[in-house]
Amino acid sequence: MAELRGGFRLAGMELNFGAKLTTAINERVRYITQVAFDNAGARVLSSTLEQSGTDTVTQVGGPGGVDAASIGGKIDLTGLSDFSGVLMSDGKGGMTAALHNITRDAIVSSLSTTASGQSISNDIDVSVQVMNIGEMRSFRQRGAILNSLQGILPR
Repeated sequence: MAELRGGFRLAGMELNFGAKLTTAINERVRYITQVAFDNAGARVLSSTLEQSGTDTVTQVGGPGGVDAASIGGKIDLTGLSDFSGVLMSDGKGGMTAALHNITRDAIVSSLSTTASGQSISNDIDVSVQVMNIGEMRSFRQRGAILNSLQGILPR
């Protein structure tokens, strides 16, 4: 995830933040969004659909996907045009939509389903890395040593 993080400085620390949001439906369909956060905001690095089995899956939003508002049928996704994700048909008339929307302020996963007996999971892996942690420790140790010597050393 190191190359997927974005970075910025805060109180002298160089911080890198990244996140990976994964929604799995019946362990046969996974929709994965990877994002980096930096001073400019959230950057979606990739959106990936992984599928095994014969389920009918339609990609929603993003490059090559259909607009969420244009999907008809039993699931109304009007108002979710900023979201991307997947729409899966269970072959029995039920549908499940798993959608993601990532902004500077929030990571949102939306789930709508008319199908029964679905096994759905949402996982988020957030990573934070302090790039200059060694430098920060050195400054703190130096300060502690100087503070302990204040009463001993002449001025």
